[in-house]
Amino acid sequence: MRTHRCQITIHGGLGEDDREAFRDFDIEPNGADTVLIGELDQSGLRGVLNRVQALGLRIVDLIGQAETHGRLAPQRRLMGCAANLSR
Repeated sequence: MRTHRCQITIHGGLGEDDREAFRDFDIEPNGADTVLIGELDQSGLRGVLNRVQALGLRIVDLIGQAETHGRLAPQRRLMGCAANLSR
């Protein structure tokens, strides 16, 4: 299955337990928000969105970037699907 490099921006900071839940991601601060960065296929994206929802976190942005023929394709905002799944 095809994977995408995803950047998921979460509103606010992450506590120790939240960071542990996302230990498979690179976690970077972005002002008052937190960015999770990782390689995900469609199933993995659904799984992380479920984790976000279960922890009561709010997604403020979701960007995906596919790899095509060994090169990264332009970034695409995927916020519409994230907004529907993380409420």
